[in-house]
Amino acid sequence: MRVLFGLPPMAGHARSIAPLAAALRSAGHDIVAVGRPNVVPGILSRHIPAFPVGQPVDVVGGILKALPAGSSVQEMWGRSDGPEHLVGVAHHYVAYAEEVLDEVLDFTRAWRPDVVVYDPLDFAARIAAAELGVPTVRHRWATDPYGTITESEALARLGSLEPALVLDPCPPSLQLPGVAPGMPVRYVQDNGVGVVPPWTLVPPSRPTVCVCPGTEALTLGGAPGFRNALLALAQLDVDVIAAVNAANLDLLGPLPASIRVVDMVPLHMFLHHCTAIVHHGGAGCLLTSIAAGLPQLVLPVIADQYANGDQIAAYGAGLTLSTMVEQRDPEAVATAVKRLITDDSLTARALTLRAEHESQPDVFDSVAALAQVAHHNPRTRLSADGNPPHGRAPAQPQTRAC
Repeated sequence: MRVLFGLPPMAGHARSIAPLAAALRSAGHDIVAVGRPNVVPGILSRHIPAFPVGQPVDVVGGILKALPAGSSVQEMWGRSDGPEHLVGVAHHYVAYAEEVLDEVLDFTRAWRPDVVVYDPLDFAARIAAAELGVPTVRHRWATDPYGTITESEALARLGSLEPALVLDPCPPSLQLPGVAPGMPVRYVQDNGVGVVPPWTLVPPSRPTVCVCPGTEALTLGGAPGFRNALLALAQLDVDVIAAVNAANLDLLGPLPASIRVVDMVPLHMFLHHCTAIVHHGGAGCLLTSIAAGLPQLVLPVIADQYANGDQIAAYGAGLTLSTMVEQRDPEAVATAVKRLITDDSLTARALTLRAEHESQPDVFDSVAALAQVAHHNPRTRLSADGNPPHGRAPAQPQTRAC
């Protein structure tokens, strides 16, 4: 079976498809990912062959250029996940797709995949698949706020592009209301690789809290909230680990010497030491923390981070401070941090959520599901295990939807 992955122009999104790509490769299937040149290094670092299309797109840089000097995303947009914003997301990402559609279509026609797996914000690969009669699979990364308004707006412009299957690593109890159920798949942590730090081998002597603002939240204006969290934690009887990219550390200002600052150490290598975590609400932090069974305090800055924080709080496995006013209020942050490490009900719900996560089918069930999708597509004529019995049927062009 040949599987093509379509990615939007954000490097971090290669993480969500990496476990499935690895499982497909280990089962003997051919894989490739298509994306902008700025996404290619992230694809290659996960041992996925890549085909670059178009020009690099700096999504975060574009947002920063639009901000008034000294401002933040929260000041400019407030909660950037309302209906108007979600419609705008559709327009932006459809435009990105249209810029590279001919290249993606030419490559897809030449490479002849049996299935196309696409990120919710990639439209080029699925348009190409629809034109060539190739079945598609939508691969969510966590909660899916883009699965309703953004998807509807995009399809209104592009035509019907319904997937044959939706893969969902988000525990069903945490998924957003109104989002259609997908096939559950247990999240596999993909926080990168690194050298095991010696301190992770020593059992902690007191509660330990990790603070992880991700790769972009600090530059987009989230630094005051995370600084408040670090300073509040430093006043408590806990150990504090700040997982911060060294390039962004200055944005937090001087920190107490008692805080252990680690640069680019994958979360899954030390979260077993932790009692709780404070993070920005990115999908990777959210699901890795769920897998570790930790209560979470979410300080969202942009996009789906708000939905992730809302859902973890609604479930009772954590808290969220979703406004800039709350995040920049040291007392409000200190109160939330204290509750995070003292409220046993948050820990109990976090452990229940971990059990739900662990009960989901593993990624190799997703490989089997993709083989079934390919098997039932008359163009590919694959056997049930995803292998071509008598060669490959030619692609059948269809009328383009846009």
